[in-house]
Amino acid sequence: MKKPFLETLTAIALCFVGFSSCGVDDTAEDAVPRLKVDQNRVELIRTGTLSSGATATLTITANKGYNVTSDAEWLSVDKPTGRGAVNVSILAEKNESGAVRKGLLTITSGSNLSETITVVQNLEEDRDDHMPVGHIYFNDDFAWCVGGTDDVGSQTIGDARNIYTWNYEANGFTSSLPTFQSLYEDLNSNAKTVYTMNGYIKFDKTNTITAIAIRNLGIAAEKSTNVKVSFRCARYNTDKTTVVVAIEGEGSIDGGSQAGTRIVSAPVAMSADKLTWSDVSVNIRGISSKTKIIIGEQTYVKDGINNSGTFRWYMDDLKVERIER
Repeated sequence: MKKPFLETLTAIALCFVGFSSCGVDDTAEDAVPRLKVDQNRVELIRTGTLSSGATATLTITANKGYNVTSDAEWLSVDKPTGRGAVNVSILAEKNESGAVRKGLLTITSGSNLSETITVVQNLEEDRDDHMPVGHIYFNDDFAWCVGGTDDVGSQTIGDARNIYTWNYEANGFTSSLPTFQSLYEDLNSNAKTVYTMNGYIKFDKTNTITAIAIRNLGIAAEKSTNVKVSFRCARYNTDKTTVVVAIEGEGSIDGGSQAGTRIVSAPVAMSADKLTWSDVSVNIRGISSKTKIIIGEQTYVKDGINNSGTFRWYMDDLKVERIER
């Protein structure tokens, strides 16, 4: 059967509109030029790097290509031209001038698009502690956790011993509390919701949540470093637990976001299955002996809620080790 003329004409018109609006790629010759740079100010230390020791970078997005120029002899980039989304490293010579100095990077695209990046280089020395990659700053296998059952190993919910209230000595064990308090700060200690299992630790109970902070990272005074925080975690029963790592003080977390005075990681990849260990890690850069590393349920760490919901979980094999700059 023949289609009515109006229906056919409408179909042709829709095809034409679809082609003209979606079929032309953003990099085509007649595309509208676009330029975007992810930051407009960068501060470097005397050696020419960020204070973390990492090379400063810009992400430039330019569908019609870009060109970078510098107004200072000491300042340049590794990719002065490019097209698309490009990660560009900022290159700065060591500052021997005796004063803070400033340079401008100008990024242009086409005839009328331009962005200016201010680069300030101070006289701060490199604070990196220069420990080798793999150096261990902190390591806890939780062998001091005694008295409870091995829920994950047995795949059965058993006995968790409250580290504050259970009578270890009366049951033939040395109390785990002194070791716990020497290694960690319980950020909601009044809630008394930390438990020892058989060789690992458990956190939280219904409507009561906490987080811990590592007390001594073993970083030399006035020095900084980049680290990987790794541990094993497992979900208690079917609780909707979401574990994160956070810092207070100096440093940044790869993929982290600001939450008040803390920078908080994305949730670690904990298995959705109950009583199943997951090996997880988070990279943290530019931390010092004054940085506080916090681990706990997101509801408490990020949102500050300590008395709502059921977010119980286990942790084992916590390690903080050096990674590359």
